Amino acid sequence: MFRKVLLTFGLLLMAEMAALAQGTLKGVITDAKTGDPLPFVNVIVKQDGKQVHGGTTDFDGIYTIKPLNVGSYDIEVSSVGYDRYIRTGVNVKASGFTVVDIQLKSGATNLDEVEIVADRAPIIDIGDPANGQRINSDDIKHMPGNSVDAIVAAVGGMGYSDGGTSTARG
Repeated sequence: MFRKVLLTFGLLLMAEMAALAQGTLKGVITDAKTGDPLPFVNVIVKQDGKQVHGGTTDFDGIYTIKPLNVGSYDIEVSSVGYDRYIRTGVNVKASGFTVVDIQLKSGATNLDEVEIVADRAPIIDIGDPANGQRINSDDIKHMPGNSVDAIVAAVGGMGYSDGGTSTARG
């Protein structure tokens, strides 16, 4: 009975020690040129090429990543408009914080000019019978009838009602 209690106590003690063997990584990310803190920068912690943890900076450029097991990590920092920063071999210890402050260099790049050409449909499609039609003097000369009523009747969208008056659609 005493052995079981002692074994249980020993296992609980080892589990507690393993939980205490975790560290915290923190620091400030600033602009290398101005020294201003950079908000919303992505911080990725990798071990053996695999992402273990990650986070972003707050409004003051401060990041805190925890819990991390004791060991050696690589830190990859990226933000829009800045060069990617990679720091290898950062040792995280169990006691206290491991502080890594980083300065990012501006990585502004000029983009090539893009020309956007849009094809616009005309507001009124000339020649469409539903929208009307334009006729000129040459068209009138070649029509079978030369009266105004005959010309109006030949134009799409025009016609006569039952009372004999001319009407236009639309």
